[in-house]
Amino acid sequence: MPIYSFKCKTCGRTLDSYRTMADSDKECTCECGALMIRDFQNGKPHVTPERYSHAIVSDALGIHPDQTAEHQAVYPNIPVTPTGQLVFESYKEHENYLKENGFQFKPRKRKIRGTVTKVSEMSTPR
Repeated sequence: MPIYSFKCKTCGRTLDSYRTMADSDKECTCECGALMIRDFQNGKPHVTPERYSHAIVSDALGIHPDQTAEHQAVYPNIPVTPTGQLVFESYKEHENYLKENGFQFKPRKRKIRGTVTKVSEMSTPR
């Protein structure tokens, strides 16, 4: 069962409640007697363009642990874990690192929804 968070409009108390999805919008009453409302932000990670809510540890951009000193000389503001993973504190820091190192994002090929391959266009074994 999912956990839903509620917050009291009057006293500010919060409550986490196990409920079925069907009962997620069912009213909840606080100890002070006031009606509580759903708190959609409680406990959820909040990401802004300026800062991540938690540091991002990148496995994909990892380096060999022997290269840590060299990396720290070039990028002193980007920490490296003992196993060689880079740690980014903000979105801007991450984007700048990718640009400086020549990473390019290529758009993915997407199949158009609703298209069907005709039987006559399919290859048949001979």
